[in-house]
Amino acid sequence: MLTNDRQTPKQTLSCKAKVKSALKLEPSRLNFGLITSDSGPQTKTIKITRGDGGPLNLEVQSQEKAKFTTELREIEPGEVYELDVTVGPPWPTKNMLRGSVKLKTGVENAPTESITVYAKMQPRVDTIPNRFMIRPNQQSDVDLTAQLRWTGENPGRATEVTTTDPQVTVRLDERNGRQLVVLHVPAGYQPDSRRTKKVIVKTDDPQAPTVEIPIRAQSARKPSRAAQATGPGSPTAAQPRKRTIRRPQGNTPARPSTGARAPANRDRSGAISISEIAPSNEPKTAENSANQPPGEQKPEEQPQREDKTEEQPEQAGRITD
Repeated sequence: MLTNDRQTPKQTLSCKAKVKSALKLEPSRLNFGLITSDSGPQTKTIKITRGDGGPLNLEVQSQEKAKFTTELREIEPGEVYELDVTVGPPWPTKNMLRGSVKLKTGVENAPTESITVYAKMQPRVDTIPNRFMIRPNQQSDVDLTAQLRWTGENPGRATEVTTTDPQVTVRLDERNGRQLVVLHVPAGYQPDSRRTKKVIVKTDDPQAPTVEIPIRAQSARKPSRAAQATGPGSPTAAQPRKRTIRRPQGNTPARPSTGARAPANRDRSGAISISEIAPSNEPKTAENSANQPPGEQKPEEQPQREDKTEEQPEQAGRITD
């Protein structure tokens, strides 16, 4: 809820309510699960108990499908009932059995109640796979196969096969005692999106006289950017990766001939002393060792080190600007 209060411009209101019902169902719906085509009649029971509207006076009003029968029993007058629902052959050719039972409750505020009944049917014959998937614009002809699978006893046989797609051809084949539907797709096949195409198989089984196999076209997948860059014939894939090395500009001191690197100290005159690469051959006295910390040079001794560099030009480690 929106308000004109600056501190709390929005408010949330919560509401709790108890929904009253005329009756209670256990379970709330009837699910028969998977039923095969050769199964016999099956029965499930649902318990009906009085709800919040008063005593019950149940009566079966109608049932949506004629594939099942019902029987209502009163366990406690006005309080508890049991409803038996039975399904049986002939089974539907579709994959689902679905219907509902409508009851008169005898309650003024809720005069009717509906109970859902459903089951999943395993068809008498189906195919593996259950559809043909075709890739458009193929470079060569392709044969796609689907195997016929029968359930129950005394399996039938396919007698004829046709297709509603004029671009393809279809035939029956048999391998290892099993019948196959072979779909021949020519090169350059273009699907027709205006109509749904399918393969129709006729059988000698009265429970499943025909079987339909849909024909679908696969959507073309675009290659990823990485695949385009590194694919065959790509100029990016043929060229090696280049590395760019940037060198500092200006007067940069040359590296020592020994190839080793070490921290350098620049004195006031601009000379660089690399003591780690070429230590000085000047003998150290006890006075120098005691008064001079390691790695430091006295200012008054720097000119002497520069003179020594001039006397020994061949000594490594002396670089002057």
